[in-house]
Amino acid sequence: MASLLSLQEENQLLQQELSRVEDLLAQSRAERDELAIKYNAVNESWSRLCGWKLGSWRHRSPEGWCGRAWSCG
Repeated sequence: MASLLSLQEENQLLQQELSRVEDLLAQSRAERDELAIKYNAVNESWSRLCGWKLGSWRHRSPEGWCGRAWSCG
């Protein structure tokens, strides 16, 4: 009988831990999604600012098109 109670207690503790880990996973997924949205917004703004087109490594500077990938000027 004592072993049955200890198994039930262990099962309850494991269920609580599982619930805690599931909550952490859901939170981390929400944070990941939020960061992805922010990254895409910044990337879109930066691309517009530099005149980049998706999939293109070239951008438009005030002097015309150039091949510098990380500079707008």
